[in-house]
Amino acid sequence: MIEEIDFIKRYDELLDVKPCYGIDRIKKRVKYDYIGLEIEISVNYERERYTFIRNLLKKIISLVGDNGYFTHDGTIIGNYSFEIVLDPLPISEIKKIYTTLMQIIKFSDGSLLFDKEHNCGLHMNFNQYDVEDLNESHKRLLLFLDENSNLFDENVYKQLVNKFDFGEYLEFQKNVGSKYVAVNYLNKKIVEVRNVKVGLTTKQLEKVMNGIIEALFFKKKKKTKISNETEKMINIMSDVFEENNIGKIKNSLDNDLLIIKFNKNKPKVIELDKKIIDFLSIYRR
Repeated sequence: MIEEIDFIKRYDELLDVKPCYGIDRIKKRVKYDYIGLEIEISVNYERERYTFIRNLLKKIISLVGDNGYFTHDGTIIGNYSFEIVLDPLPISEIKKIYTTLMQIIKFSDGSLLFDKEHNCGLHMNFNQYDVEDLNESHKRLLLFLDENSNLFDENVYKQLVNKFDFGEYLEFQKNVGSKYVAVNYLNKKIVEVRNVKVGLTTKQLEKVMNGIIEALFFKKKKKTKISNETEKMINIMSDVFEENNIGKIKNSLDNDLLIIKFNKNKPKVIELDKKIIDFLSIYRR
């Protein structure tokens, strides 16, 4: 007599499935450009593939490592299902995990499924603490989702509601329940973006992540860009002073016109005669 396998119990034990609520893993402040990811997987169980599926799940456990945990989501259709909840990570780390996960799913040949037909979902969580202008960020976020609708799945239960007035949107969210909106502002801690299309390529997923970060944290991104440009100029001027005669630099600055030529990444100050300086000064008035 063939032993009946309680695959649900065995897979639960293997994944060390946690409860849906009450898990608090984050003990320190999360960087604004770190993203938490929730990925829902459906399992098409077949008895003769029990060991094969078990080995695939082991690969997923190894892939996630200490960066997340596993739980259940009752909305997924399948013989067995689980949800990967990743801790907030930088985009570069998410790309590595996502790419390998998609390879494992493809290799499973239908045993592991990540598609809309089985109600699988892909959700992203962002740090609401670092959103400096919720009203403007909210508008930018809705516009990004609307303009890139090909990267998001329509869902009758989780609608994208184009209410650009932030207060009006929050009132709507409160009345209909958070699980029915595609963008959810949770307890002033998290901005949850649902309905990301399942099965995106890594490049498409990166576009979604970068686009949402640009929308939510546009003020921080602008400051960072300015800061990076300033640092670049400081480094260039440091090289200029190191590579050139201080007298040449002083003469150029006295003339209010510093021209630098780069040769093999070494900056050389170009001295100009008075006629050229006088000619160019016309355009500096």
